[in-house]
Amino acid sequence: MELLHSEYKDRIAHWQRVLAQDFYHPEGEIAFEGFTTMDHLTPEQAVNGGFRPVPVGTVWGHTWEYLWLRATVTLPEETAGKAVAMSLDMGGEATLFVNGQAFGTRRAEWVSVPHHYISDNVLTRCAEPGQKFDLLFEVYAGHYFPDVGGCCTGPVLPGTLGDPKAEGSRTRVGRSTFGVWNEDAYQLWMDVSTLLMLMDELPEDSLRAAKIADGLEEYTRIVDFEQPPAARDESYRKARAALRPLMQAHNGSTAPLMAAIGNSHLDLAWLWPMAETHRKTARTFAAQLRLLDRYPEYRYIQSQPAAYEMCREHYPELYARIKQAVKDGRWIAEGAMYVEPDTNMPSGEALVRQLVLGKRFYKEEFGVDSKMLWLPDTFGYSAVLPQLLASCGVKYLVTQKIFWSYNEGDPFPYHYFNWKGMDGSQVVSFLPTNYTYRTDPKELCGVWKNRVQKRHLEDFLIPFGYGDGGGGPCRDYIEYALREKDLEGMPRVEMMSPLDFFDDLQAKGGPKNTWDGELYFNAHRGTYTTQAAVKKNNRRSERALHHMELWGALAAQRGHAYNAAEAERLGLADLPNVLYLGYVADGEAKALMAHCKAFLFPTLYEGFGIPPLEAVACGAPEIIVSDTPCMREVYGDCAAYIDLSTNPGDVSAVTPPAAVPAVLLEKYSWDKSAAKLLEILER
Repeated sequence: MELLHSEYKDRIAHWQRVLAQDFYHPEGEIAFEGFTTMDHLTPEQAVNGGFRPVPVGTVWGHTWEYLWLRATVTLPEETAGKAVAMSLDMGGEATLFVNGQAFGTRRAEWVSVPHHYISDNVLTRCAEPGQKFDLLFEVYAGHYFPDVGGCCTGPVLPGTLGDPKAEGSRTRVGRSTFGVWNEDAYQLWMDVSTLLMLMDELPEDSLRAAKIADGLEEYTRIVDFEQPPAARDESYRKARAALRPLMQAHNGSTAPLMAAIGNSHLDLAWLWPMAETHRKTARTFAAQLRLLDRYPEYRYIQSQPAAYEMCREHYPELYARIKQAVKDGRWIAEGAMYVEPDTNMPSGEALVRQLVLGKRFYKEEFGVDSKMLWLPDTFGYSAVLPQLLASCGVKYLVTQKIFWSYNEGDPFPYHYFNWKGMDGSQVVSFLPTNYTYRTDPKELCGVWKNRVQKRHLEDFLIPFGYGDGGGGPCRDYIEYALREKDLEGMPRVEMMSPLDFFDDLQAKGGPKNTWDGELYFNAHRGTYTTQAAVKKNNRRSERALHHMELWGALAAQRGHAYNAAEAERLGLADLPNVLYLGYVADGEAKALMAHCKAFLFPTLYEGFGIPPLEAVACGAPEIIVSDTPCMREVYGDCAAYIDLSTNPGDVSAVTPPAAVPAVLLEKYSWDKSAAKLLEILER
């Protein structure tokens, strides 16, 4: 027989559903003015835009377009002394600025709990009537990418993947409001949610589970929704008081410890353009700073200097606040490498550069000597890594994806171990099973029960929060963790820096197990083989950088100028008029070529260069290629030429071509190519 009768199960579920409806009560609609743009504007630039009224229901949105919205909220008398939040629906993920500062995010559509859209966007916890808030929001219209459930793998029938949305009307503006946030209702909901999930994880015959069942039934008898707000809130407080003994029951001496750290894995270029990643840094970082301000116990880790650089360039005010949070010790700037890279495809020298550039950034920007490599989403781990990490002063490694063994591979046996590399070097490693954990009892109890390493493991690292596209933890995650510091029946939870976690484990004696050699990730077999062009171009890029440095160094020895600092930072970010994209579907690539001002193809290593011809076929009005003999032989007067030895990428300084590029299509048509091939074969 189950502890709770089915009627009480339903009753508790109904009470929780209605209680959640009492979290937020609108007080007024937010009336927006706005304008759309394809440009990446700063807030200071955006305020001078051509704002017009944007009523609810306004249809808008081209691919990669942004809608800037502004409004002013003035708090009415009814909000006096209460918390005021926003419920936003502008048609997409958004970067929020309030009173001139980066504020946070209207999260992406993969949020799993509806109130997560509201609970973090609190304007004030104690409203003063007449108080004003100037709102400025940048909303993303989105773009098409194939979504057939999970990562799209396997064959695709021609014509089955296509953008269902019409350009210019990809989305619409919904109703946005400001209103009163009921903290009493929210805190009670969190208590009940915690106990309800914990009860389900306990043995049915345990006294603890029976006590929780009694308390949950009593909760539904105390709370009376059908009364005026003040009396209703008082019943919430009485219910919390009745549940308090259950929330304060502590574990014995052998409960495991879960070290929880907020994080937001941010793919720099996955299902969105790089320009969208710039905004994601602001959305994520600003939201996490406000959570750090609200919760003194909270800790947040952010890796990838590349992401910090984006924030520093586009949101300097926000970046200054991050630097202060790092000094305060609660924002953990760590990760060792410049980005979270693949470790199989790059050469050893490329991995060393990741470490050198990454550690240098952490030291120069934050005064941090980075000691931990943070690789939550990497597709396998080369056996050379321990040697490189040890040589660069990196003591610890955190990753997790190796446990994705859905292709029936052999399961990895450890979470906490010494990883021994090819030369005998070792690095202390901890492998959780996820980087987007929740922190509720169901999640954490499941993690502990399902751990692969049953012995020599008393502590577990829990990176929690929304990830992949940024966002990070919301309030619920921190509230659960605070309730679970020492909650009888589940692991103890403490929010801490991963470095403190590792140091504590080392003080207890360190890992008892050692893994020798490559950490092979068997789930993504064939990932690189099917993307041979990526492998080829990565190696060509590495070779080109090697040649640049080799000949530059030799030239410098003979008295010629070599700007080492400029060469070190060379990248796409330094080329003007270049749009760097993540995933782009074929149709989008054709649209880019058709509407671009020019197609730039500055490679020095491509003998013929098919991409410029493809661009011309798609309607590119001009092509710009490297000034080499082979390119001039192919393109003649139909292309503009750029000499990379004197021009780093300024297309405005390039001489326009004498002939239109469309002439090339007659010269290099498929029919003529086939006829030429036939002529050669018949000789």
